Amino acid sequence: MVEGGAPAALPAAVESEQAVLGSILRNREALTAVASVLTPDVFYQQRHADIYRAMLDLHARRMPPDLRTVAEALRQAGTLDRLGGLAYLAELADTPVTSYHIDAYVAPVIATARKRRLIAVGGQIAALGYGDRGPDAAEADAQALLTAASLQTHADDVLSGTDATLRSWDRMMGEHAPTTMTGWSRLDDWTGGLAGGDLMLIGARPGMGKTALAMSLMRYLCKSGQAVPLLFALEMSSDQIVHRFVAMETGVSVQALRKAVGLDERTLQQITTAHGVIGSWQWAVCDRSDLSPERVRVRTAKHIAEHPETVVIVDHLGLLGIDGKHENRTQDVASISLALKRLARENNIPVIALSQLNRAAETRGDKVPLAADLRDSGALEQDADVVAMLYREDFYTPTPDNRGRAELHIRKNRHGPTGPVHLRF
Repeated sequence: MVEGGAPAALPAAVESEQAVLGSILRNREALTAVASVLTPDVFYQQRHADIYRAMLDLHARRMPPDLRTVAEALRQAGTLDRLGGLAYLAELADTPVTSYHIDAYVAPVIATARKRRLIAVGGQIAALGYGDRGPDAAEADAQALLTAASLQTHADDVLSGTDATLRSWDRMMGEHAPTTMTGWSRLDDWTGGLAGGDLMLIGARPGMGKTALAMSLMRYLCKSGQAVPLLFALEMSSDQIVHRFVAMETGVSVQALRKAVGLDERTLQQITTAHGVIGSWQWAVCDRSDLSPERVRVRTAKHIAEHPETVVIVDHLGLLGIDGKHENRTQDVASISLALKRLARENNIPVIALSQLNRAAETRGDKVPLAADLRDSGALEQDADVVAMLYREDFYTPTPDNRGRAELHIRKNRHGPTGPVHLRF
């Protein structure tokens, strides 16, 4: 509010809007230079938006947007007089500007439009506080609104083939690698690594080692420095997570670490050193057991704000709940699956979701799981970019040769071949 209680005027750059339109009326090439970044809805004055929209229409029909053609287009639309008539168009054309500087005129038009959009979003966020949705869902919606307002670029929704190719090349050759490697060479060869926007689903029967696999991946990411992993551990505490990391570093069993008694001095020194190493890694964990996709979304957004290079791991998907109205479990899992895919796409990060399998594999002679063994919903296979099934032969028929060996059977892969990948972790 300004002094006296009157509402503050909305941010606007009316003179810059006039300069943009005047530049286009005087030089048709000016529109070509800005059409990809400037849309009618960024203009503060509606008549300027209508005039610019007419210019774009003429440009699309390969007609020059000059004083005569724009006036005729507005006259045919029945809006010329309402917008100020030929006199106002002539006034715009006589604006003392040069089309060479049109980028400088466009900048404040877009900048003030972004500020107005933030003001509008502020009202929407305030309304969420008065709504009936739970606080986690409301906070997730607020975060999404703010992100959309701050990142929206209007013209990036549809890219020409040339622009899409150039952007892909820039990302490929940029400072950061386009994908995050897992450390398992065959898996990286087949999938190309963990790509931003991808949802990877790892399914396994209980006790098969899917959490150990996820933690091995986290350990590799921390040591390689490629990303700062964020683990949503719905069935383990942060202490249990640290115990597992310490066991990986020292070879001391998790059972011994939990008891923490009767350990010799050398082992205690190893454990102390391991805690220091693990504490120096960059990683994060959320060990709440009452998480929903909305809560995952909020916490991920906060994590990404500090660590843009992020890999999210959810252990496991079946324990996520749904806020609000419940349908049946199949529909709930479908909603969760879609939410995780959107999380990956909206933030351009890899998301890895662990999932339990049903008992179908246990009834077959060949115990290697199939994609159809995913529990509760076929949407999981549909939404995921990579579907992998973890299998250990030593779980069923242990021998000295297969001890510690695992197979990750790639059942779906949008980026390459399918088949078994042999792992040790």
